[in-house]
Amino acid sequence: MDTDSAFAALETSPAGGDTPALREPYDVLGVGGCVSEKTVRAILPSAVRTTYCRAPSDAIARLACNRYHAIVVIASEARHIDGVARLSQRAAAAVLVVLLDQAVALLRDAALAAGAQYVLLFPGPNARLLRQVLAATLLRRCTEQRRQQDLSDALDLDSHPLWLCDPASSRFLAANRAARTLYGYSAREFAAMTPDHLRHAGPRPACGIEQHRTRDGRRITVELRWRRMVLWQRELHLLGARDITAERWREQRLQADAARYAELFDHSAGYILVHDLAGRLSAVNPAAAAALGRPAASLAGTALHDLAAPSLRQYIDESLQRLGQGGEDSGLLRVRHSDGHELSWRFRTRLYHAGSTAAYAITYAQDMTATIAAQRELEQSQREQQRLNEIARTDALTGLANRTALYERLSGAVERSRGKTALLTVFYIDIDHFKPVNDTHGHAAGDALLRAFAARLRESVRSGDLVARIGGDEFVVLMEDLPDVKCVRMIAAKLLTALSTRFDLGGRRHVFAGGASIGVVACRQCSLSPAALIAVADDMLYEAKQSGRGSYRLNFLLPPAKARSGSR
Repeated sequence: MDTDSAFAALETSPAGGDTPALREPYDVLGVGGCVSEKTVRAILPSAVRTTYCRAPSDAIARLACNRYHAIVVIASEARHIDGVARLSQRAAAAVLVVLLDQAVALLRDAALAAGAQYVLLFPGPNARLLRQVLAATLLRRCTEQRRQQDLSDALDLDSHPLWLCDPASSRFLAANRAARTLYGYSAREFAAMTPDHLRHAGPRPACGIEQHRTRDGRRITVELRWRRMVLWQRELHLLGARDITAERWREQRLQADAARYAELFDHSAGYILVHDLAGRLSAVNPAAAAALGRPAASLAGTALHDLAAPSLRQYIDESLQRLGQGGEDSGLLRVRHSDGHELSWRFRTRLYHAGSTAAYAITYAQDMTATIAAQRELEQSQREQQRLNEIARTDALTGLANRTALYERLSGAVERSRGKTALLTVFYIDIDHFKPVNDTHGHAAGDALLRAFAARLRESVRSGDLVARIGGDEFVVLMEDLPDVKCVRMIAAKLLTALSTRFDLGGRRHVFAGGASIGVVACRQCSLSPAALIAVADDMLYEAKQSGRGSYRLNFLLPPAKARSGSR
């Protein structure tokens, strides 16, 4: 293929054909000399875009802003060769061609020494040779573009940023899509940069970890890797980066959490035990180890069973089973100190899952030994106080309420009756002919009669009624919420019948015929004090005894307003 055909094929061939097509114009920079710009452009095909400068200084200024594939310098004397050297330094990647208007060997050698790749005589037969040089350069440039595109496509397959770097200048030759996306620079912008442009100011961390800044100023942490490679018979550096900003943030959070947990674990006054679902301990904090009287290191690998009495092992198994099913458990556990004495721990256990690793449990415990002991002592004291209070309010002989208990109950009953229409009733009962029993049969028989009388009296009333012995052979029954006087009379008659039945005190010599007298006071919305109410009932008892014993007398007290109305 001749040069004209080569240019024509390059101009018209589609991408992907046998002959590569240019993806951008082929730029040539022409520089000065005695040959006119028109003459130089006349021999170049339309595929070439030519820029013409009169002086090398103008060309150097253009090279600062533009990139050219070839530079054609027209030199007629030695001073023009100085410009060739400067252009060669500024555009090392461009093809540098020097055209001489006379065949001077000295000028040719000087041009080659200054960096020219081709020196041609112009005008003349070498005009065609110039076209061949530019066509070959054009073909090489197209091939390089295709290779660069293939390489770019390959680099884009990687999800992490990748760059190709020139080892000499450290400039980026190519950047993949991931690099452009992460950092926000275009491929053209990357072409004017080096890795130093990406680094954040400050000392570099070790192990290939660097702080970078993106175009918008965002700071990221990357892990760098690189290797040498030979591409197109040229040594290049392949630089890769992996954004580990989120990963580092998670690591720092995990490290901070681990440090806080270690601080809590080591210095907590509470007890912390870490174990598996089988109850095998993996760690015990110093507070728990000290409470058990054992070194913390010796407890690693110990089973929870070994910390408790054998009788509690089933309880521990049940707790671990509940933990596995519900994820948590709590309760009270007794553990043993190394010297053998027991401690009471209140515990709360939770189950945790760490990714794919086996589940583990953390038990938080608090020593309740002293608290439980104090609570038991308090409960015992309360029970003893309650027993003493019952003794103080109980008649020792009959087990009935005594005078103190009666007045306490009667005081509340009086208060309650003031808001009700039901009757509050007091039955004051005295055993008939009790003194002869003591005189004839002795005090033991009298005490037996009192106990039997109390039992029968308790059996004759409701379970909620109060039966009290207030001294000697005198008893009081307190009843609340009786509906009317008729009901009061029926109860009084029932009591007389029950108490008149014979009492068998053991043997024929100890049979008491029975009998009692009752004084009754019934009050609606009672305004009397407990003592006054008892006094009225005592008066009624006196009347019953005066009437011949074995009977009752009733005094019905109306509310104050009704009593005044009745008196008028």
